[in-house]
Amino acid sequence: MRGMDPKFNSMTAAQYEAWVNQRISRTLLRLCVERGLSAYALGRKCGLSDQTILNLEQGKHDRGCLTGNLARICYHLGMTLQEFMNEALG
Repeated sequence: MRGMDPKFNSMTAAQYEAWVNQRISRTLLRLCVERGLSAYALGRKCGLSDQTILNLEQGKHDRGCLTGNLARICYHLGMTLQEFMNEALG
């Protein structure tokens, strides 16, 4: 909860966005490695380009990850969006 986390309360909106995007990137990369999935293989399963997956893994996404794309990715990683976010932001 926002009011209970001193770290959150000390961030600007832009800093919080960057922190969330960084956590998503790290989690996506780790899960792909654990599952032996390349960006190309995951992208094909999700109907996304491998470049989209690579950009997300490398934190190169200007406006973050669209929820729809992340939901597709989670589906093909065998987890819910909530499970993914719990791991990413845990």
